[in-house]
Amino acid sequence: MPAPSLADALPSPFDGVRAHMLEEVMMVVAAAQQLIATLLLPSQYTTMPGNQGFVNAAMKTVMAAHVPEILREAGPAGLSVEDIAAKSNMDAGKLARLLRMLSTYHIFKEVSPDIFANNRISASLDTEKPVSEILRDPDNKYTATSGAAAFTALICDTAKAAAYIPDTLLDPKTARSQELTETAFARAWGTDEPYFKWLHQPDNVARRRTFDAAMTGLGTLGNPKEILDGFEWGKLPEGSVVVDVGGDVGTAMQVLYDEHKHLKYVVQDREPVIAGAHTFWKTHRPEALAFNQVTLQAHDFFAEQPVKNARIFFLRAITHNWPTPYVLRILAQLRSAAAPNTQLVLAENIASYACRASSAANGCGLEHGGPGAAPHEAPEALLPNWGLAHDFVYTMDIWMLLSYNAQERTIKSFVELLGQAGWKLERVHRAPGDKFPRLVASPA
Repeated sequence: MPAPSLADALPSPFDGVRAHMLEEVMMVVAAAQQLIATLLLPSQYTTMPGNQGFVNAAMKTVMAAHVPEILREAGPAGLSVEDIAAKSNMDAGKLARLLRMLSTYHIFKEVSPDIFANNRISASLDTEKPVSEILRDPDNKYTATSGAAAFTALICDTAKAAAYIPDTLLDPKTARSQELTETAFARAWGTDEPYFKWLHQPDNVARRRTFDAAMTGLGTLGNPKEILDGFEWGKLPEGSVVVDVGGDVGTAMQVLYDEHKHLKYVVQDREPVIAGAHTFWKTHRPEALAFNQVTLQAHDFFAEQPVKNARIFFLRAITHNWPTPYVLRILAQLRSAAAPNTQLVLAENIASYACRASSAANGCGLEHGGPGAAPHEAPEALLPNWGLAHDFVYTMDIWMLLSYNAQERTIKSFVELLGQAGWKLERVHRAPGDKFPRLVASPA
């Protein structure tokens, strides 16, 4: 099989087999980054993170100017920067400089002087919509797309808030805050509202729709059936109730429903979300509603949990969105509603330490996490947490910090968090390629 080519804007055959050799890919990526850090002068290497701010700004600009779509319509031969600028209402010279810097990072390619085209990486920023359609309805640019480009746009949009992290963390008034309104995001945008409330303001329609599309894109990353592993769903008794707390429209429960029809499922979320869930299930699995195997329930997870006979409370990507005091409230409500045999399953990122677990044996919390708590570390000579190959969880961690005063947690943090809410972590399941490891807890 030929190696993937950066120059080709089409998908590579390698993409289809990458998941089967993920550890080898991670090893090469981690080693490549470590070689860069080793071979550059320290003063050169330390400028690279700062340079990423310029790359981010360039990415945000060219995506807002619809350059990936313009170049897709131009074809593989590319288009002159003058023509690109005319279609995007930009200055050609300034746009050329942005595209040239991005091309230096292998995002776009400069075919010949001032002629640019999409490549394998920049093609992922393309919504695949006609430029004319985007210009007619820019607020819905990312609506009804795969969500991959929307996720990148959303990440780029955090740059403004990221610039205010030092101000926020060094200000004694906000340095130790656990409040949703005392964040780098709130400081950057001059708002006293939490992120999600701000996102739903009338002026933020385009951002909100980008966010919704991005979450769809995030949901397609990894293996959507990973939820089936790490817990013996098939051994639960007939009629056992699985409650998806904050489950959006219920995509995770659809995967379980398709494989385990002996169970009953409750999908809980805010009322507007549940309205969409009815449409989702009536479209994709109408029989599940008709035979009462799936119940859709409007619920605020900070309020008393109405389901008292749950065998499983399932939360996916919930605890990382909230500061610790808020998460404790959520988990405490579930603990109050739990029966002695109820189990809690959290599908969340786990942040590994950047040192070997053996070197932190007295402080990493692995001894309290049960089977699977120890991370799968990279071989000696590489960073044990796989460095750049596993940087997504650390990127998400800082994103959660600047947006919500929330975080991605280590095993030690999960053990402490669960213990404070009356739960005990029993075991962890994580496999290469999993988007979210599963942590299984029981009433303490």
